Amino acid sequence: MKSTLVKLFVVIGVLALAVIVVGSVNTTLADVSAQGKPPTVVLPTRVGTKPPTLTATPTKPGVQPQVASTPVAPLKATATKTATRVGVRGKQTLTTKTLSTAFTLVNMGTNQATVTASYIKAMPDGNTWDADNTNENFTIDGNGGSKIIRLYNDATMTSGRGSAVINSTEQLGAVVQILARVPPNTLPSQSAYSGIIQPASTWYAPMLFHQLTNAEGKIVNSQLAIQNTGSSATSVTVSFYGTAGNYTSPAINIGAGATYYYDMDGENNLPTPWNGSGVITASGDGQIAVVVSIYTGADTIQTYNAFPSTASGTIWLIPMFSSRLANGQSTSVNVQNLSGGQIPAGGITLNCQPDPGCAGCSAFSKSTPSALDNNRSYSFNPVTDLTMPSDWYGSCVVNSGSYNTITFVQIRRLGTS
Repeated sequence: MKSTLVKLFVVIGVLALAVIVVGSVNTTLADVSAQGKPPTVVLPTRVGTKPPTLTATPTKPGVQPQVASTPVAPLKATATKTATRVGVRGKQTLTTKTLSTAFTLVNMGTNQATVTASYIKAMPDGNTWDADNTNENFTIDGNGGSKIIRLYNDATMTSGRGSAVINSTEQLGAVVQILARVPPNTLPSQSAYSGIIQPASTWYAPMLFHQLTNAEGKIVNSQLAIQNTGSSATSVTVSFYGTAGNYTSPAINIGAGATYYYDMDGENNLPTPWNGSGVITASGDGQIAVVVSIYTGADTIQTYNAFPSTASGTIWLIPMFSSRLANGQSTSVNVQNLSGGQIPAGGITLNCQPDPGCAGCSAFSKSTPSALDNNRSYSFNPVTDLTMPSDWYGSCVVNSGSYNTITFVQIRRLGTS
């Protein structure tokens, strides 16, 4: 049988950041509830494609869950074990919490899968990371059989962060969880993302933050986990695009299979505060996978998969949109320009229809007020745009005409418990 390579990305080190960084993140927001509750993420569907399956992953008991897409094919993702405290570039840390990782593999084939998992320490180490034999070699029954790897229970693996490369004789699906467990932490936190089916040379993050203070006074920062999915070392650059300024990092060398954690909190070449989008590019024929996490205050973690260029489209369906509901819930729609050129003012529209149960609600439309440069993103955000109707909910469509875009949707509640 042909072996299918599956790579799982798991973020394990969390740093307490008072700033939110958004860029090429699956979850973007600059406002969270006072209780530190993370926003729920709704994945938009590009017209002509199947919508992703959604998996709910709450961050705290009694808190609205985050949602991440569940892959339905063999994946490439990063996996990490328990992280103790992790340092970052610069003065601050993303979180003071101890983080751990668990990931679930599902056999999409009909035959039993023989699976081998190899773990690699994050850069600058990049060496093999030994684990219990039962977490390195195992089988998974066919027709939906599953296996949960809880790295926080691994007696062999030392504390740290890194990645995993998983080989299987059958097609697999994967979901990765990042956990701040109690104990040793006082309050639990949790986030999740899907394994990556295909690596790419370039990835896009529509929502990133650097030392941003949100509406409730919490600091928000972003972290990019960049895994080299190739068999030899490659170099990567990260370019940031925002209204407050642009910046491209020096080349970052990443060993084969290893992951580099780019903590935006300590990126002193960006103005403070900063929010915008990002482009992550491997040199030459290098192939990478990218996952973005957003840290808000002491207890909120949000994670999303970055977008490859093949994910771009011109029409995006938003099945759930809310604007300043009585419970504090709103939805932001973040659109990144991947057209290769400037999109003129009004070139991207958001057309919304009310739910039949939304009493007194009417359809409305918004458009980008000014030209949007290539790789930049624009947020349709009812929290800051008070011209959008309040106490409104329904569905929306993003239309960027002939210009390719990607769209990331975030649902969050402000100031509620």
